[in-house]
Amino acid sequence: MDKNNEGITPKDSLTHTTHRQQVVWQIFLPLGLVLLFALLLAILAGIAEGEEVSVWADISLIFLLIPVMFTSFLMLAFISFGVFGVGKVSKIIPQYAYRAQKTISQMEQGIRKASDGTVRPFIHMHSLSAALRAFFTNFRVFQKQ
Repeated sequence: MDKNNEGITPKDSLTHTTHRQQVVWQIFLPLGLVLLFALLLAILAGIAEGEEVSVWADISLIFLLIPVMFTSFLMLAFISFGVFGVGKVSKIIPQYAYRAQKTISQMEQGIRKASDGTVRPFIHMHSLSAALRAFFTNFRVFQKQ
């Protein structure tokens, strides 16, 4: 086994070989053909004379600007729909926000009431014990005098 195939079982070897072939045919071959085509266009542009150079420059500029224009149009459409949507939603939000705020306020009052009710017996017990302690402390001080 060579270093690249360490740990590959015979079953995976066929998959690995198939993958390598697909990489060549589906990635490197189309990429190479496009590069050759671009090189051919560059050579043709280099050997062109006079007015042909201007025509090829104009054609190149058009091909360079088409993706930029398409992307700019898409961004303009997204921003336009976003502004339109925010305008529509901003008219609807206040009534639902008021309802949500009112509901949460009611929930807060209910939770506060429940928690106060839960804690009230402990607070009464602590305040009663503090009052009794203070009373007996003062009573002892009073008796010593």
